[in-house]
Amino acid sequence: MSENITLTDGQNVTAAQWDAAFRALYPPMVQELQLWWDLDSVPNVGFSIFFAVAFAIFFFFQLNFLRLWRTWSYSCSMAAGLVLEIGGYIARAQLHYHPFNVYWFLVYVFHLPVLCKV
Repeated sequence: MSENITLTDGQNVTAAQWDAAFRALYPPMVQELQLWWDLDSVPNVGFSIFFAVAFAIFFFFQLNFLRLWRTWSYSCSMAAGLVLEIGGYIARAQLHYHPFNVYWFLVYVFHLPVLCKV
């Protein structure tokens, strides 16, 4: 049984078709994902959950600092970065259970190393 995916233009494709199209468009990412699995480097769930919770705690501290000191640009930027870190670590935890899921891989790749380091 294949899962159907509805694209933004209303077209329905199967998950296998979408995965094949992704592999054709982004071969470096697919190769990195395959290399990651070959090196037996599956993310640790405990580590990922610990840091997601830690960043969530820091996020609430940052919201409190925003309320107290009203440093809007700094606090909002810091809060946005913390939200991206939380999303990246949640994606890492999901990649432990589904290492070839392209969606969680993209969330991980774009949340942790790309968006948070800009």
